[in-house]
Amino acid sequence: MPAAQNNSAGQTDPLDESVADQATSPDPLTPLERAVIELEKRRFRYQGSKEQAIQKRLGLSPVAYYQQLNSMLDNPRVVAAEPLLMNRLRRHRDALS
Repeated sequence: MPAAQNNSAGQTDPLDESVADQATSPDPLTPLERAVIELEKRRFRYQGSKEQAIQKRLGLSPVAYYQQLNSMLDNPRVVAAEPLLMNRLRRHRDALS
């Protein structure tokens, strides 16, 4: 299906164009940032399983992982890409301090 089809009036559908733009636009996040976000979206059942996943999937120590995550929480580009998750994590961080 073409990205933007002509309707009966000969105009393109802006909704189709925006969907095509999203499909071809590059991801604003780095692969590491995307991997950190994906880990943060997961729920871990057992104590220590998140730390194991951090080391196995990202090759980072838990300390380096949380430093990366903390810097991502203050990065407007990352917050714009995942606003709900980043704002929830920010509230959690702020409650601890």
